[in-house]
Amino acid sequence: MSKFATFLVFVFGVFVMIAIAVIFTQRNFFPAPPAPPEEKIVLPECTRPSLEIGTREQFAQRLSKLSVAGGIDAVKAWVEKEIVPGRALLATDTASQPLSERRVLDREVRRCDSEGVTPLDKPPLLPRASSSLRIGGKVQIQTWPRLEGPQPFLVTIWWVSPDAL
Repeated sequence: MSKFATFLVFVFGVFVMIAIAVIFTQRNFFPAPPAPPEEKIVLPECTRPSLEIGTREQFAQRLSKLSVAGGIDAVKAWVEKEIVPGRALLATDTASQPLSERRVLDREVRRCDSEGVTPLDKPPLLPRASSSLRIGGKVQIQTWPRLEGPQPFLVTIWWVSPDAL
């Protein structure tokens, strides 16, 4: 190997060691960059008391009863009045688990077909309260489709548990 080739290998090795030293220095001594805006959860203020919705099945039954009694307009009015952004909902995934508090970030009611597909070209019956909803990995999205009846609909709630804030 010529002297020039040996010199190039030496210089390349030095650059690699400098790059590794810079990477370790940045990782250990400099703080992590701030979280991007979509991960910062801003909860709206709400003075309403907690609302107990129970399990997914119990909430689905409540929506079905509202739909039978007053149609999709009754469901829209109830969701608009009760499921407000910032309000605490007491919910659980199964009946055997205790109720846990979850804070509502936003909600939406849309018409759908008998298979649960929502036409995106039609506006929602109850639009989201925030036009620019920023969510991170801690936000849960729950959807309750009610496909039976003459007017199938879909209720979507974005919520987060208080310990994730």
